[in-house]
Amino acid sequence: MRRAAIVILAMGIALPGLAWSDWRYAHWGQSPDELAAASGGAVKTLPPAARKKHSAPWNSETAATGTYVEGALRLRLSFSFDSKNGGLSCIVFDAQDGSPNELLKKMFVTENGPPQTATNDKSLGMETLSWSKPKDQVGLTLMAEHSFATQCKPGTNPPVE
Repeated sequence: MRRAAIVILAMGIALPGLAWSDWRYAHWGQSPDELAAASGGAVKTLPPAARKKHSAPWNSETAATGTYVEGALRLRLSFSFDSKNGGLSCIVFDAQDGSPNELLKKMFVTENGPPQTATNDKSLGMETLSWSKPKDQVGLTLMAEHSFATQCKPGTNPPVE
């Protein structure tokens, strides 16, 4: 299933996406320390040895992780930073077990409006949504077993975790 999620994520990269460039406390261009400070304790920077580097085409480094909880919606967050130009470039939202898909979908639709693209492949049990704006790209993949989303600065690619 993990391999299928990676393939789906890679397909989502090619789709146009949208989002909100100022997601809660996260802003494009922040350093890991600035992000952690702005999060009020929800995000921790990773020590250099624990950071995951993503080579081309991602050219980024996952340097901070955190959590986001809103009612029954529980997300694990990972934050990637541009390894060439510096600064926050992508957020990966990973739904935790028992976190309802409808709440994850509602969060993204509330923030972004109706998706610009949407597919529902009932045979695979998967729904994908995407949005695109000048400052953001967002892709959301909903599956029964594991749902996730990416929100990235345009021109960057989400890392495969």
